[in-house]
Amino acid sequence: MNNTEKHLLVPTDFSGFSTQAVHFASEFAKKHQARVTLLHIVEPPYNTVTAIDGMSKIIEENARNRLLKVAESIDSELKTETIVKHGRTAREILKQTDTLAADLVVMGTRGQTEYALSKSILGSVSTEVATSCSKPVFVIPDQDFKIDDSVVVFATSLKERDPENFRFLKEVTEPFRVTLTPVHITPERDFQTRIRLRGFRDILREQADDPTIEISVAEHKNFIRGIAAFLKDQPVSMLVLNRYGKSTLQKLFNTDRTNQMLYHSEIPLLIIP
Repeated sequence: MNNTEKHLLVPTDFSGFSTQAVHFASEFAKKHQARVTLLHIVEPPYNTVTAIDGMSKIIEENARNRLLKVAESIDSELKTETIVKHGRTAREILKQTDTLAADLVVMGTRGQTEYALSKSILGSVSTEVATSCSKPVFVIPDQDFKIDDSVVVFATSLKERDPENFRFLKEVTEPFRVTLTPVHITPERDFQTRIRLRGFRDILREQADDPTIEISVAEHKNFIRGIAAFLKDQPVSMLVLNRYGKSTLQKLFNTDRTNQMLYHSEIPLLIIP
């Protein structure tokens, strides 16, 4: 990240897993001397009790007080702002990302077992934000996680924008002790693939100003299974995905790599559009 002040947007619903994301964002912000905005969304009323005149104001005031307590729990030296908004959660997070000119969104998610039971609630929010946000999104599972002394895997399909995204990743992780590992999943390592890999590696080295970069290659017909197999054999702490535009067929059949990884990953994900 460059020398201008950076801005992290951290949505929270006050649950344990979103609190974990808040603490991660705090540590991340300290390393980058960034400011943090804590955001809570009050959903529209769905029953008679919450629809009673004045009740929404009480709910909002309660949310503001709880948000202030969350802000008090993180480093006092950080520039921290709290915002409460009304609306549909995912839609409002996307709106505030643009309105507040955030550089990075940090969100929490549940562990795989619990998450599988709650995809319709939290899953729809984190998935919609991560697959639609105009800015990079960190998705943090409900577990202790520190970037320092970790292996970060950068999954690439050798697209034109990927070297720029890799450079962004290098800037983001620069204050931490990490090993960056680019990996490409391919059905077969034929001659054309080898040519593309060598050319892409050279561009990656140039963009990142690092002549030592090498790209790991894993052969598998299915990206999700291929990356899962690769991660299984590596001491990986974080996975980075490049979010590509979906084709008409992908939209029709809802086949989206980011979506699938959000449902199955037990490690933190960084989604870069």
